[in-house]
Amino acid sequence: MLQYYQAGTCYSGGLRKIKQHFFSNVTPELSFGDSGYLTIRFIVHEDGTITIVDILHCSKEFRPFRFNDNLVDELILCLHQLGRWNPGTVQNQPIKSMKYLTFIIQNGLVVDIVPK
Repeated sequence: MLQYYQAGTCYSGGLRKIKQHFFSNVTPELSFGDSGYLTIRFIVHEDGTITIVDILHCSKEFRPFRFNDNLVDELILCLHQLGRWNPGTVQNQPIKSMKYLTFIIQNGLVVDIVPK
């Protein structure tokens, strides 16, 4: 599979809807006050379903770090609860494409989600 990042893959309602969903569904106390960045990279299939590819953790100083597994599991669950994405297209045909979300976590709270 080619790793298409710029194929127009998106979520209906955009980042605003994604943030709204995560901010209202993630339990802050699961992260035990940790701060840093957690990136979830996933495939959006032609039918809009997703498959998690990998999860990257780093501290706010960009050093190797590992968030609490309960927080990671909850973020993955919330990502799946979003439902189907709009798949990317090439020559008007849906394709598998890569997408990622990076969660900025400060003192145990998800404070932002990028890319914008």
